[in-house]
Amino acid sequence: MRVGILGNMNYNHFALMRYLRDEGVDAYLLLYQNELEHFRPINDTFNIHKWEKYIVQTDLSFGDFPALRRYFSPAKIKKWIDDFDFVIGNGFAPAYMVACKRKLNIFTPVTIGGEYLRNMASLKGFKDRVKHAFLKHFQIKGLKNTDYIFTIDQSQENLFHFKKNKLTTKPIGMPMVYNQEIPSVENINNKLRRVISEMGKAQIVIFSHSRLLWKTLPKLDVDKNYKGKRNDILIKGFANYINHSKQRTARLFLLEYGVDVKATKELISKLKIDEYVTWLPKMSRKEIMILLDYVDIGANEFHGRMWGGTGWEFLSKGVPFFHYLDISKERFETIYNMPIPFMFNSNKSEQISKYILNFEANPKKYEYIRADLKKWFNTNNGVELAKKYSKVIRNFEEKQ
Repeated sequence: MRVGILGNMNYNHFALMRYLRDEGVDAYLLLYQNELEHFRPINDTFNIHKWEKYIVQTDLSFGDFPALRRYFSPAKIKKWIDDFDFVIGNGFAPAYMVACKRKLNIFTPVTIGGEYLRNMASLKGFKDRVKHAFLKHFQIKGLKNTDYIFTIDQSQENLFHFKKNKLTTKPIGMPMVYNQEIPSVENINNKLRRVISEMGKAQIVIFSHSRLLWKTLPKLDVDKNYKGKRNDILIKGFANYINHSKQRTARLFLLEYGVDVKATKELISKLKIDEYVTWLPKMSRKEIMILLDYVDIGANEFHGRMWGGTGWEFLSKGVPFFHYLDISKERFETIYNMPIPFMFNSNKSEQISKYILNFEANPKKYEYIRADLKKWFNTNNGVELAKKYSKVIRNFEEKQ
């Protein structure tokens, strides 16, 4: 049985495709024509030659006007999906399938509350409101004809519009990172060698590849209380560490990525910690995954909610990291259907500083954590999570 997986936001489906193929499933990744360049498969593997024959470039769109136009041309949709017996998708996939008089087997939403299910308050123009109304109508029609909706986030905010439209979800997540590839020496180019050399000069490497977004915040319909990444908490915490440490063995590595790069550099200069901070260019995931082998502490986000792709990357490589979750252990397990992994959980700069000072004084205390985090990832995401998808696919095949 051939399985088509439509869309690749956050690399999720490329990871799933590879895990499924490892499980013996004949899976293929179907790319939307408007995939973000950053999330192209070539940026997520050094072994693209191994996987490219299982990657199909479609002319379908994740959403917006191009998706609506294609909805009314079912023959052009069928061209891409007719070869597949089982289809998984995000974006406008449910609507595409119902347009072809087929069911989407699994919907894997990447937007809080589900793609196109919300009313968008920021849409002022008549054309935009009408467009969204049609997207929402056809999406709901498609979801009512979808076998499963998988979303790990069981919070009221995420499930509200599913429940409002009488759509049932299953608390199953998405494999976020494929951690089964071992890069060869040839994959470490001169740029990476220079970074690894710089990291080698520090006794404690603190690495943050989160988008710098803490001052210039966008207005989001999906999250009225959005606070950005709050990266300034990390910068101030690191500066506090520099001011209190006699050894100053830690170095902070940041990526020039995000709208607040300039503001972050200004803050670093104001705090007089420039010599302890190394700036790196924006990098692909495949490069970051190599660097994580040389990182002692990761630094993620401090907005109080679930971590994103960068956090999953730390977990997949067993890197303990700073992150802030404004939620109890019990509530987290209820919402996300899994235990909280170890992390340095705080949104206070003073506490961040204390964590670094403690690590500096007792580095061996944290050695066991790396293996535990890798085990946690492979159990709650990665390999074991992919097996849940494989089981659903095989059960479907047995019924045919």
